[in-house]
Amino acid sequence: MKPLSELGVGERGVVRELSGNPASKRRLLSMGFVPGAVVDVLRKAPMGDPVAFAVKDYCISLRKEEAAQVAVEPVEELSLASAPVGARLVVTGMRAGWGMRHRLRRLGVGPGSELVKLSGSGHGQVLVVLGGREEHLGQGIARRLLVRLAGEAG
Repeated sequence: MKPLSELGVGERGVVRELSGNPASKRRLLSMGFVPGAVVDVLRKAPMGDPVAFAVKDYCISLRKEEAAQVAVEPVEELSLASAPVGARLVVTGMRAGWGMRHRLRRLGVGPGSELVKLSGSGHGQVLVVLGGREEHLGQGIARRLLVRLAGEAG
């Protein structure tokens, strides 16, 4: 386990326990940081504080000292946005609503789909090869598309 504050952008963890004073714990629990909840690190402010997290379909910003009170178990899957360029990847899931899932299905993207990330680190579009054709995906989609390296068991 590690503090939520130590996860990087695009990483995900499962809440295991909370520390701190009772008022802080109640506040974190009321925001959805309950044991078993999945938390995604969405983005960090330019100076690294605060950090935006997705938990239970909400976007919540916490200061580093607040995030340090949440112990998480990192999940070993990554978003397409944070995957290395040139990697062969397998889609494991999507953190997306109905509309985005529908758009991705029309492109032929779903759990089990294989793709190769050609470019797209940082900002801008991500270029992938999918089913023999090149597709440009925005960063919003790339951050919500969960993948694993093709050679890993899953």
